[in-house]
Amino acid sequence: MQLRSMSAANYRSLRAIRMDIAGVNLFIGENGVGKSNLYRALQLVQAAVRGNLAHEIAAEGGMASALWSGPRREEKNFRIKFEVELIDEERAIIFRYRVEAGLRPPAAAGFAFEPQIKMEELSIETGTRPVTMMKRAGPGIMVRGERGRMEEYPEQALASETAIALLGDAGHYPEVGTFRRAVDAWRFYHGFRTDRVRHSGSRALRSPRRFWIRMAAISRRAGDPYPYSRGYRRSRWGHRFGLQRSKAFGTAAG
Repeated sequence: MQLRSMSAANYRSLRAIRMDIAGVNLFIGENGVGKSNLYRALQLVQAAVRGNLAHEIAAEGGMASALWSGPRREEKNFRIKFEVELIDEERAIIFRYRVEAGLRPPAAAGFAFEPQIKMEELSIETGTRPVTMMKRAGPGIMVRGERGRMEEYPEQALASETAIALLGDAGHYPEVGTFRRAVDAWRFYHGFRTDRVRHSGSRALRSPRRFWIRMAAISRRAGDPYPYSRGYRRSRWGHRFGLQRSKAFGTAAG
């Protein structure tokens, strides 16, 4: 299943952005402009389907650190928002999932900047218009049942847990399970260096050859044994190298 688009709003340096995703994507920019935040936004979507989005935001320093860092208008419900769109080309199905996290109500117990899941929605599109499969507002969850009608789920979600994980664990909703398995299988590789200096805590790849050997090993683990080894050229610093097109999908941030 291919990731086709993503959007993020009110997250760190990302006020509002939506972009289409291709098989290989390259983000170029100076330090501090938000490249890593795009990458991190996808990790947080994965955290949502695994049920630990609130925990991951708390690990970043809570909502005080994760919310949009620029000037804001006075908004009653200022929230972090993520949305992804995946396409299953074999079955011609588009999955869309969005999730919003916000602050706890002022009178509620707990920490002031504790993240809480406020809204989620999963829809699929097989024809002319999308069909909502799951919708969560506050603790209440509505889900499309076996008869094709939206029904109230008997359990309420905690403010710290996601409905997509709760329903996926239940095992009764195949569309929810399909989407969740696809996102849960994402792999993030972000520890590569290609400079000659070895820094403490990170392993420098001191030559292009070592870089390609490492990428070929990852590719083989992903079930695609040839693309990087075929694409490798006898490169040296300052020379060009090339990649052949592969079905394997990866995301990287510089």
